Amino acid sequence: MVNAAQAFRKYVIPGVPGSGPHFPDKDEIAEALAALEAIIGVQPNGIDDFFPINDAMADSTMVKLLEGTFRTSTTITFDNTTVAFEPDAGPAGELFFGQGSSATTVLGPVGGYAFQIVGGTGVASHIYGDVSGVSFGSPSGGASYGLRMFQCAFISVKDLTFSGLAGGMLLESTLSAEFENITFNSNAIGVSAIKGAGFAQPNALHWKSCRWRLNSTLGYSGGGAHHNVTFEGGSFEGNGTHGVSGTGGVHLNFDGTEGRTGANFHGVYFEGNYGEADVLLNNTAGVPVTHTFLGCNFQRISPTQYTTNFIKALGRHRIVLIGCSFDGYNSYPESSARKYVDYDPALTEVICIGCTFGSSTAQGTLQNQPETFTGRVSGAGTPLTTFPLGWNVSKPGTGETSIEMPFNLGADGYTVNATASDSSLCGPTRVVQFPTYFVVHTTDETGASANRLFNFTVMLNPERFI
Repeated sequence: MVNAAQAFRKYVIPGVPGSGPHFPDKDEIAEALAALEAIIGVQPNGIDDFFPINDAMADSTMVKLLEGTFRTSTTITFDNTTVAFEPDAGPAGELFFGQGSSATTVLGPVGGYAFQIVGGTGVASHIYGDVSGVSFGSPSGGASYGLRMFQCAFISVKDLTFSGLAGGMLLESTLSAEFENITFNSNAIGVSAIKGAGFAQPNALHWKSCRWRLNSTLGYSGGGAHHNVTFEGGSFEGNGTHGVSGTGGVHLNFDGTEGRTGANFHGVYFEGNYGEADVLLNNTAGVPVTHTFLGCNFQRISPTQYTTNFIKALGRHRIVLIGCSFDGYNSYPESSARKYVDYDPALTEVICIGCTFGSSTAQGTLQNQPETFTGRVSGAGTPLTTFPLGWNVSKPGTGETSIEMPFNLGADGYTVNATASDSSLCGPTRVVQFPTYFVVHTTDETGASANRLFNFTVMLNPERFI
């Protein structure tokens, strides 16, 4: 069998997914052309395509599904269990790709998966393969499932669509995998990620620019104890069922004893989801797991259908929200019973930095962290700590120290506090703020002006834009 997959990972072949990393030289062109000829293209026959695809897999490690609709009465299996060496020394994982998710469609068997990729333990789980350019759907006879990956690592999945399925993708003991530009639309569950009968919990999964929409139970069901799962861009919209617990956008389980870094959401858009929560984080261990939300947007858009909470935390967590927004539109009725973030403060710490909250009612006790600068100045007016660029210290008189900065204290919402801390006796310390500077007045024990060492804090009001 010609190992087209291995050859294409060595050379750049225009139009072939996963090829590279360098262009072939003169002596390598023949091998590359032989690998190109070894791609087995399969045309749908309109009846049952299981055997044509299976036959193609027997002759090449790279199968191309041509334009059209494929039907299979049996799950097609790409088997990697016999691999005993890393790809440079032995066979690589099977690959298949279509003409694009808008051109190549696969309808699987009723109640079963259309495709499955099966790895093993050790290097047998190292797929080093690409799957791309296919749309999965259900046949007219009933709901089916899309793609199952079992004990797989180092796999790249791109440009797929899963629509109208009982389940789009099952990741069973899948780790160190990348998923990009995938759509999960109108399924019962878009993605299920579990340990299952395999050897590992879901770990190091990276989702980029993927879309979960109108999945009736969950967009993403993380039943396994995830750690270090990242969602970069993409969206969760219209997932879940209103008023039904256990439904919503993405629900993730964690075990802090297996990893302290949980979920990372970067620039993800959440709108109009239904059920329990847009994001549910459940840690079953007694040690906290840290999650980050950076630049995410959470919106409720219906007065009658919505999630109870945008984020719900069960167990011990540290949740860091940076530059996120939470709001409701179209006459959505804000309520203290539907807080933006629901958690037990005895178990979970929530840190907000530069976030926007549309309603103080649903905001609850969430507060942005103040932006502060602390400094220390000697009685002679010498900075004893490093000052930011553009800050200047001067001594207009005895007991007076002026500190100038390149912004407007009052207009930008800053407050200043200072306290004398000197080996000499000190009296009251007073701060007078001006638009672009402040003056610290220090005194001795009699209240007379005197030069004294002092500490000061410039703090930005975190709610100034609310």
